[in-house]
Amino acid sequence: MRETDGERAYYGGAEQTPKEMYYALADGRDDGLKNVPMDDPAAFREWLERKGPYYEFCGSHPWEIIPSFSTVFSMHLIPFEKQSGGCCFDLSGYSTDRVPDTVVAANALYDAGIPFEIDGLEDILDCIEGNDFLSVVPIGESDLYGDCIHLPKDEAGAAAAKETIWNFYEYRLKKQL
Repeated sequence: MRETDGERAYYGGAEQTPKEMYYALADGRDDGLKNVPMDDPAAFREWLERKGPYYEFCGSHPWEIIPSFSTVFSMHLIPFEKQSGGCCFDLSGYSTDRVPDTVVAANALYDAGIPFEIDGLEDILDCIEGNDFLSVVPIGESDLYGDCIHLPKDEAGAAAAKETIWNFYEYRLKKQL
């Protein structure tokens, strides 16, 4: 994705525009977002409503700023209109592996003066403070819909097992499904 000279001039001749940075990592499922003029709020609003000449369905992943194999481990930045008026962004990325990236993104948005809300803020704070819960699964198995760890079969694993809050009912129920 290479910007037009007009778009580059809009950003003061920047070496790489924000749109180019986005498309360096995006997977192409942007539903036509790349075609929306960056200085046309009406066109953007129309595109957000899945209407107008720029909208074209091709996967509905324009807001995935860190992709992964599962939405649990992705990071999204989604614009929305607040009931009180004005626009805001919803930042999501609260799996244990994604928390450091989410904190960095939140700090960058804050420093740039961009209004945002953090989805799953309590989960992120619990993770940072060490008060979160993880699934403990046998080696060789995984929990694709949440964070998990595998306990090693040694003294460190045995010590961690003594501090673990076990939920055998949930594990048995998953095995039956």
